[in-house]
Amino acid sequence: MLRHKKLVHSKPEDESQSELSDTDTSLMGEESESEARSSMSECDAWDSIIVLAFDKLKSQFEEDVKTLMQKDNLEEADARNKVYEDMKSAYRKAVMNNFMARMEWFCAIQQDPIYKAINQTAASLIDIDFFDRSEAWKYAISKRKYLFDNILSEYDPPDVTKDEESESEQDDVML
Repeated sequence: MLRHKKLVHSKPEDESQSELSDTDTSLMGEESESEARSSMSECDAWDSIIVLAFDKLKSQFEEDVKTLMQKDNLEEADARNKVYEDMKSAYRKAVMNNFMARMEWFCAIQQDPIYKAINQTAASLIDIDFFDRSEAWKYAISKRKYLFDNILSEYDPPDVTKDEESESEQDDVML
């Protein structure tokens, strides 16, 4: 979890991923590599909220870093750290707004009859068949997939803009 907090603005994704797997595996000690991979794939509740905040402020962050590097002749790492410290209040505000939006969504979904049906199925799988929580939810969702079909039938197909049409034509040509 700490890996995301310090590496979001510091390195490209593929570099940070390779460094993460080496670091995380060495820190795990006696755990096997497959166990380390499975534990890393668990959901970090804050990760998506933080990433949304960083994405929202990314252009300002990059612009401020470039300006600081040119103005004060700082190394990129030093400029990134200084700008990050200067922007902490903006990041905090973005994280708080993202968290509030997620909480509103969470409260709304808990009142939804589809969620209640799937939750009830998952709970019975946990209680009666001794599924673990993740397996129970996966099975309950797949067992109730017709509910998702019902949701989709209430919506019109998405509109295709001219840009999307040309992209899909290019994709078809490449295949």
